[in-house]
Amino acid sequence: MFVKILGIGDVFAGLIAVASWYDHSLLPIALVFLAAKWLIIKGAIFAFSGNYASFIDILCGLYLIALGYGWGFGFFTVLAIIWVMQKGLASLI
Repeated sequence: MFVKILGIGDVFAGLIAVASWYDHSLLPIALVFLAAKWLIIKGAIFAFSGNYASFIDILCGLYLIALGYGWGFGFFTVLAIIWVMQKGLASLI
């Protein structure tokens, strides 16, 4: 059950990233920051437990903050969205 909650949070963050990529003024910046905080905090907790893939979650969270301000780069945005969405969807299976 806990893994599914983490997966739902990741899918939520991925959808926020897609919407921010489409138009950074589409969503309130507080919602984008909430998704970014989710990725950063979750990534930090699991990174300290030895999960190296969680460092990428931290980077995706930091990138989501930049994306909220409209500072995204297409290639990196697609990579971040794919990473977060596949991780979230894999948790839900």
